[in-house]
Amino acid sequence: MKRTNIALIGFMGCGKSLTGKALSSRTGMGFFDADAEIEAEERAAVSDIFARLGEARFRMMETETLKRAASLTWTVIATGGGAIKNPENVKTLKKSCILFYLKSSPQTLYEHTRLSDSRPLLNVADPMGKIVELLAQRDPIYASASDCIIKCDAKSPDQIVDEIIEVFRKSR
Repeated sequence: MKRTNIALIGFMGCGKSLTGKALSSRTGMGFFDADAEIEAEERAAVSDIFARLGEARFRMMETETLKRAASLTWTVIATGGGAIKNPENVKTLKKSCILFYLKSSPQTLYEHTRLSDSRPLLNVADPMGKIVELLAQRDPIYASASDCIIKCDAKSPDQIVDEIIEVFRKSR
């Protein structure tokens, strides 16, 4: 199967949804935000789903949602930050997507998430410490799952979109 989709992976707060919307707008591709889809289906925020059903149940919903997303064509898919922890999700996405890791420093991620209470894994006493801890675990997974790493610190959404479009065009 030809990979006609773009999947954005990376830590929460790296800009997957923002970049995905901009990329969709610029390319005419569809846009699929996995977390937003789950929230719409459950009629609840991700943080409420975590609290009510637990992370394991949320991750099962995420896997099913990503299977649906990967079956689409010419679509930008914004994944949840923890989606790539499940190798099945990576395998599913790789079938139809070029995977871009939106890589940001812990400080940038903290700045992007510090005012939000909708990030259940960061609702702790030391969110910066938690970002550093989780990123140390996830960064190697993001890097190995991705087809391309886009370094996002100090770049505008338009600059990030330009880089993704350039790589995507070359890969086709």
